[in-house]
Amino acid sequence: MNTEFNINALTEDYIAVWNEPDEEQRKARIRRLWAKNGWHFTPSMAVQGYEELDARVSIAYHKWVQQAGYRFHHCGAVQNHHRGVYFQWEMQDADGRTVSVGFDFLQLDEAGAIISDHQFLGKNPA
Repeated sequence: MNTEFNINALTEDYIAVWNEPDEEQRKARIRRLWAKNGWHFTPSMAVQGYEELDARVSIAYHKWVQQAGYRFHHCGAVQNHHRGVYFQWEMQDADGRTVSVGFDFLQLDEAGAIISDHQFLGKNPA
């Protein structure tokens, strides 16, 4: 995971998992992205392992994408060093208005799988 292309592909695949409507495809993406015992942290929760990650991503998909009609998008440059990856994202409504912003910091293992994912929420646009 040392090339810019691979890091960009990783972040695009990461964003895609949150927008994925097919449950089996979401599970497959999670298993491609995270290590078996990988973590996902938000300010209010911590989940570990494929089963908890499946539940976390599915709940977010159903709440924000399926029910509310939002989509997640990668924005800005991806930064990486020492198996750490930082990128920004935004959640947009059907008209393309940004309704939420945030960033993630991923720590990768030697194979490029996510071992920890720290998600931070930014200031929401007015």
